[in-house]
Amino acid sequence: MTAAPVAAAMAAVVPGGRSRLARRLRPGLGAVCGTVVVLGVLLMLLVDPGQGRPPVGPWEPPPLPVTVGYASWRDDCRHDPGPDESSACSGWRLVVRSGESVEGAEPVEGNGALRSIEISDAAMWITLPDGPALRPPLRVTPDGHRIAYFSTAERRFVAHDLPSGRKVGLASPSLDDVSEGERLDLHVSADGRFFAAARLGGRPQVRLTDFETGATTTLDGVCEILNLGRDARRIIGVPCSGDPPDAEDGPYERYGNRSWTVFDRDGTRIGNASEHAFLTGVSSDVGRGTALVSADGGRTAGLYRDAFRGARYPGGDERLPEPPDILAVRGLESGRVLRLVRLPEVSPGWGYHGVVGDRVVLRSPRDDVYLMVDLTDGGIHRVLDAPPDDPSAVFGAPATSPATGPPAPSGRPLAAAPPSGVVSGCTGDPCERWHLATDAVPDPPLPGALAVPSLFAVSRDGRHLAYGREEDLSLVVHDLETGRVLSASGPLDPDIGTAEKRPRLFFTPDGRRLLFQPWEGRPVETVDPRTGRRSRFRVGPGDSLVGWTSTGPVVHRVTIGEDGPYESELRFLSPGGKRLRTVRTDDWPGAPPSGVSPDGSRAVAPGDGDAPLIIDIPTGREVRADVTRYGGWRHWVFQDWITPDEVLLRTEPGAVREYGVLTFSTGEIRYLP
Repeated sequence: MTAAPVAAAMAAVVPGGRSRLARRLRPGLGAVCGTVVVLGVLLMLLVDPGQGRPPVGPWEPPPLPVTVGYASWRDDCRHDPGPDESSACSGWRLVVRSGESVEGAEPVEGNGALRSIEISDAAMWITLPDGPALRPPLRVTPDGHRIAYFSTAERRFVAHDLPSGRKVGLASPSLDDVSEGERLDLHVSADGRFFAAARLGGRPQVRLTDFETGATTTLDGVCEILNLGRDARRIIGVPCSGDPPDAEDGPYERYGNRSWTVFDRDGTRIGNASEHAFLTGVSSDVGRGTALVSADGGRTAGLYRDAFRGARYPGGDERLPEPPDILAVRGLESGRVLRLVRLPEVSPGWGYHGVVGDRVVLRSPRDDVYLMVDLTDGGIHRVLDAPPDDPSAVFGAPATSPATGPPAPSGRPLAAAPPSGVVSGCTGDPCERWHLATDAVPDPPLPGALAVPSLFAVSRDGRHLAYGREEDLSLVVHDLETGRVLSASGPLDPDIGTAEKRPRLFFTPDGRRLLFQPWEGRPVETVDPRTGRRSRFRVGPGDSLVGWTSTGPVVHRVTIGEDGPYESELRFLSPGGKRLRTVRTDDWPGAPPSGVSPDGSRAVAPGDGDAPLIIDIPTGREVRADVTRYGGWRHWVFQDWITPDEVLLRTEPGAVREYGVLTFSTGEIRYLP
């Protein structure tokens, strides 16, 4: 088929032209409509008035002893011209399991246990006079016993309880003066009792209906529902605030992704979601570019492809195994990662399909495999009642396989020595041996370690290593003398190691503590490498861990002023995170400080390029500028502190990388063999 007939067909179907209808239908069609040609063919089959079937009125089924596995579009639709030059197309079907015969049901080809039931008035799309084409969603409750949809016959949302045959009309938003960019939405609580019908966009309306009592509530101040929770006691949504937007703006353009709020059934705010709760590595229309929310309203699920790859690309080692696809389960209010679910390997990767109760539905578009991942225990279930090649499917309670267990341990041998890039030397008399990690440590640093930049540390005595373990995606402390490996964190955040989220990980000079901050603003975790005992303390939103002194940790804080200038300061804390003293660094030379000496007397800050500046903290002046900038013809790069009077430097990358120890009191650089 050429482009001209496709364009003509689309223009004939919907007044206003082909582009508008294509935009309205694109989110639901997904991969099926990958090209204009395929889209044109599908639209002609679905909505052409000449080929569509006539409407038959409202769906009034008898009690149906069935469980809905999924609902999907039919290959044809019933075309309803409607009043006032509006039109609609109904074509949904239910695919069900039943131990009894079901009147009007047809067998599903290829699966004798399933039956198909047509819903005669369930809208696939509707068009309004001088308005856009809308695609109202259809919802199925997690137990597969109730459904809700927009009725083309009644021109409102309705809900059916299939076992009893009871139907309830839902409080529905007005369809007057609908503009481009607006859309219809529909949600159901996990217990199947509450339904929320909504109009989203420039004139948002959200209305809640109790199926049991018929009571309705308009949720003023709520611009979009993300999840009704278990029983609509904890509704997760986007609040309304600010000036009305343009007609084409939706709530997310108007209020931003970071404004998730917890409401009760009356629309009263009762809590807030963390700004980290909506994070996801895979953006899609299913979650509107954000994570999905579980039925209990307490967790979110973010999908990540090639997780924990850090800065491996470009220039990564192609010999390394491909990073896994991960589903990260976070606490809604804390934003902390509660669980990481490693997904089976598929190409080109998993995509969001939806959420059913406490299970997230994922789809592999290449082979039409569907998974349900249980957010409560991490169990992965393959959907057995899967629709073939139908991204429009809405799941209820399909048959699934038993849950698969966690992956088996890799069995890789543990490291017996620090990796390359760890430099050693000695200081004092008698010689006290030290080991320091440099920026030449590879990614990953060891076999079985995650390839995340900066996620590696070595204790000064060279006995303990700390790194992210690929096997369970957590931080561990490895004792090289005994071979013992202790857990040093919960599940790591898949966002760690990206350009703006570099971790800080180091042992204190005495080796008694390991300090870990995933990225700036996140809580600092302290680990005893001998016992694995952990504690944590919170820091400010812009605080970055930069060192440890005899009094405790040191963080750097940047506060950006509304009028442009920012305030920069070092905060010296107790081991529990209590502030002991503050040093302003606004007028210091160079960039903000990135490290502090063990005695707290000096700081290091980036200068021009990679050239380090060593700053005397009491005075704010540079120390040994004649040596630290260049040291002769060589350009030195700071690596770490050895003592308050000594630092480890390296030459800038070249054919041969050299290391040297700079002693401030003498100004001499001693080269290491």
